[in-house]
Amino acid sequence: MKNGLTIAVLFIACSVQAIAQDIIWKKTGEKIEAKVIKITDEEIEYKKYDNLSGPVYSIESYSIIQITFENGEIEKINASNKQVNSPAPSYSQNRHDDNLNSPNSEPNIIEEDAGAFYAENRKIGRRTLESWLRKLNDPESRALYDKSVRMRKFAYYFIGGAGGVGLVALYGELMLETGGYILAVGTPIAVAMLVTNVILINQYKVVQSNAIEKYNEALKLTNKYEEKE
Repeated sequence: MKNGLTIAVLFIACSVQAIAQDIIWKKTGEKIEAKVIKITDEEIEYKKYDNLSGPVYSIESYSIIQITFENGEIEKINASNKQVNSPAPSYSQNRHDDNLNSPNSEPNIIEEDAGAFYAENRKIGRRTLESWLRKLNDPESRALYDKSVRMRKFAYYFIGGAGGVGLVALYGELMLETGGYILAVGTPIAVAMLVTNVILINQYKVVQSNAIEKYNEALKLTNKYEEKE
């Protein structure tokens, strides 16, 4: 009985940790799902939530409006001094940099790296990606991308469901004391949902990559793309 409770508690803790993340909100409306490491007046250091063992990234504080931490706490970022001393590039300074994430930007070749999207060596947001897909209006790439979005949503549903089933099973066992029967039934269900989440995450990334590949191929066949020398 005690061993069963211990396993259930550890499983639930892992499930909760898997969906807990900090959200860094950029002034452009783009969000970064991360684990914040350090906040200073000049920059914010973080790790990508889906690769916590990976490298530490940094982003200028002046480009961030707030951070929503995994416990629900919100911290507003006031980096006006930094913005005065080192202003972000304006449209007149570099039209390619800022215009990439503007609503009026035209479709461009997209590169994908560790779940992030880049164009002309600049990171672009998912909204920009979806805007370019609509403007290009290639049925195959749009269908693949929409499929990847659905798979990603279902993956989140399954990880949330796994944690929910685990909590209900643990609470039911503590309240009813069935000798581990509820845990014996609930734990395999929660584990199956967790495994399904992992499978969906891997598959949606493959489908998303295929969508980007088809998008780039279609773009090169239109007059919207100009080959860079």
